[in-house]
Amino acid sequence: MAAVDFWRRRAGHGDIQAESEFALGRLQTWSALETIDASGLLLAPGRRLLAGMRATLAPWMSLRARAEASLWAEQHCDGVSLDFSDLPITLEPNSGDELESA
Repeated sequence: MAAVDFWRRRAGHGDIQAESEFALGRLQTWSALETIDASGLLLAPGRRLLAGMRATLAPWMSLRARAEASLWAEQHCDGVSLDFSDLPITLEPNSGDELESA
């Protein structure tokens, strides 16, 4: 989030590289947040953190960037692939969000 904010602030000064990095960073970050949320592995504190991150990032998603910056970002955003299958923890059903070692 800090890196995306850094590029967002620089993009406001007409720097095409900053606009491109901002456009890419926000796409990648949003995709990562969606992937993490869809995993179903977050406990209540993690869900609150994710909600806060989304609340910060959501207004940035609608900011305009030059067409070439947006195009570059879309071409370089391969999406984010996260694999949680190797985590050494499990969640017990109805456990009240308590972790158990696998």
